[in-house]
Amino acid sequence: VVLFDDPEAEVRAQAIKTVTDGYGRNLGLDIIPGPSGEGHSLTRVLIEKLQDDSLRVRQQALLGLGRVQDASAAKAILAEAAREDYRVSHIYTRHACVMAMAGSVPTEDLVALKDHNSDFVRACAVVALRRRGDSGVVAFFDDKDSVTAADAARAVHDDWMIPEAMPQLAAALGKQIESEGFTRRAINANFRLGDLESAKRVAAFVADGKAREDLLEAGLEALEAWSEPDVLDLVVGRHRALEPRDASIVAEAIGANIDALLSSEYASVRTAAMKAAREAKLAIARGTLLSLLENPKVSGVIRAEALRTLAAQGEVGLGDIVAGVLGDKADEVRMAGLELLVDQDSDSALEEIRSRVTGDQPVPVKQHAIRLLPKVNGVEAMTKLVGGLVDGIMAPPLQLDVLEAAKDPAFAEVDAITKPIANLEASWMAAMTTDPVMPYRYALAGGNAERGKSVFMNHAAAQCIRCHKVNDTRGGSNVGPNLKNVGLARKPEYILQALVDPQAVIAKGYGNISLTLKDGSTVAGVYRREDKKHVVIREVTNDEVKIPVEKIAERSPIISTMPPMGFIVDKGELRDLVAYMKTLQSEKK
Repeated sequence: VVLFDDPEAEVRAQAIKTVTDGYGRNLGLDIIPGPSGEGHSLTRVLIEKLQDDSLRVRQQALLGLGRVQDASAAKAILAEAAREDYRVSHIYTRHACVMAMAGSVPTEDLVALKDHNSDFVRACAVVALRRRGDSGVVAFFDDKDSVTAADAARAVHDDWMIPEAMPQLAAALGKQIESEGFTRRAINANFRLGDLESAKRVAAFVADGKAREDLLEAGLEALEAWSEPDVLDLVVGRHRALEPRDASIVAEAIGANIDALLSSEYASVRTAAMKAAREAKLAIARGTLLSLLENPKVSGVIRAEALRTLAAQGEVGLGDIVAGVLGDKADEVRMAGLELLVDQDSDSALEEIRSRVTGDQPVPVKQHAIRLLPKVNGVEAMTKLVGGLVDGIMAPPLQLDVLEAAKDPAFAEVDAITKPIANLEASWMAAMTTDPVMPYRYALAGGNAERGKSVFMNHAAAQCIRCHKVNDTRGGSNVGPNLKNVGLARKPEYILQALVDPQAVIAKGYGNISLTLKDGSTVAGVYRREDKKHVVIREVTNDEVKIPVEKIAERSPIISTMPPMGFIVDKGELRDLVAYMKTLQSEKK
């Protein structure tokens, strides 16, 4: 303790750290219990160190006060956090204040900070309550800073969650309508609760139509998954399994808002609403469906959903309707018609499939037809397509569709189909040691950019948008490179390799590196660049540090933190991601 007053600031800081490290909890995700209710012998001297001229000393004093868990330090901690020169961007100081608040400031004092005029103080209070797992964090749902409000939502929703506060987060849906982080978590809070009131709240939010299109779509995606939830969380992608719910819940919620949903200004919302209604077995007026189907000015996607809904509702004249749409101008309608024909008349469907595959049809129509072959026992047609695939004469956009259709269990006993495919895949596996991209090359062409965008933005496991941006404005993160012009700057082969073998093509300035210096110390951070004299690293503070080459003893390889997407998404989703990323062609400024 005597060294707390040493003339050297770093000695004072390290002395405080050494003495206080033995108290409190140190694991990053441990719940911090808050003030112990007892005084501590170090509290007074640590409070005195909050007046030190050195920021490093004050930071260590704050961390120490958090560890001793003495509520008598609360007033001094809050006064220190309220310094006018502290900013949210000062991450080390922010962390120190958070830990001090979490350990030694009572809950009622933290909640009272919701009206504090300092963004820094309120931001620290939210994270402190999160570290404590305290439901009092809901007081910040109305914060004037949408980032702080979103952090409050994360406190309730992410990590280990605060279950008792989940109903309040669900009820807050629509409060921070411009905040994607807040709104997606509020939607998911309702989804996790799963009751009728929550389903109605989400349906009403979408029907109201005031949020961005992608957030309205997120609401509908939750409603579509309501009855049979996936084991992965819709927002954070963690394993958070839920039990199946009564399908009548979502049917009633959608039914109460169906007129507003079907009249949304966004075609994507109207389409998803109709699909959700169909899957919920919610009846839509026959006249409405026929009017949509027969109107050529309505988008093909919506007309196709109208056709499927008519079929699901047992339309008496479905056979004539299907016959009439097989030649429709809209690809989506023709594809929906073929799906229904497969169920009605497999022989006629097989002939239609052959006609589409060999004829002058758009790629999506051909792909769709190929994938229906297993359902109509199209052995002869499938065998011929597999031959073209193995011989290397199959059109690239159709290669993946042929491969996956050929692996359908319907053809499991057909050696003329299964053996060539098995040999092909065995050759890919043999080549993987030198070419990790080989098994994925069929994903280079034929993808759907709209579906790829959905994977990029919403895939529960891939979570692309959590690390990347696709523009310079809203959404995404700077953890990985901004991909706004990747389709312009890079060829599809590069994009595919970056997805399935990210270690091979690390974007400049985004790989991590560790340097061991000749004096035994280490420096780690993001590798930026180097020349003959220096290696430049960006530290966690965002500051660039030049390390003289002559001082470096060892260096680690540059490591990509991105996981290989081939193990996370299927090949169809991978192909769609490549197609979407090819559309990102903003001019780089």
